[in-house]
Amino acid sequence: MKKVTLFVLAFFFFSTCLLAQEKSKLKNVQEETITTTTVTKGVTEEVIISETVKKEKQVIEINDTGVENQNEIYSTKKKETTKTSEVEIVVNKKNEAAIEELKKAQQREIEASRKAQLQKYEAERKAMEKNRPEKYRKKNL
Repeated sequence: MKKVTLFVLAFFFFSTCLLAQEKSKLKNVQEETITTTTVTKGVTEEVIISETVKKEKQVIEINDTGVENQNEIYSTKKKETTKTSEVEIVVNKKNEAAIEELKKAQQREIEASRKAQLQKYEAERKAMEKNRPEKYRKKNL
């Protein structure tokens, strides 16, 4: 029983020493979260929320050389993840009505221009017909 107890105590002692050696890596972790909300306005409003997480982990490894001044190794690991979520589309009624009104106005303008061009063409054609000699004129003018 005495041997088992000594073995267990020795095991705990050595395991804590091993863990202490493993814990000699000092860590400095910095985490930055950036939340971006993008709103695209037009006929429809799109709301996109994206979240960027930047992690920077600095590890200092200390190599035990048995002397007072020990070697330190600094290493930095950077990790960046972007998560896009919540795409929300909302129909903007005011913009939709305004665009429809613009389209109708453009169509009216095109029709008016077309009629003006037809009238101009007809006037030019009649003027040319009047200037033609009698034998070349069209009969149903």
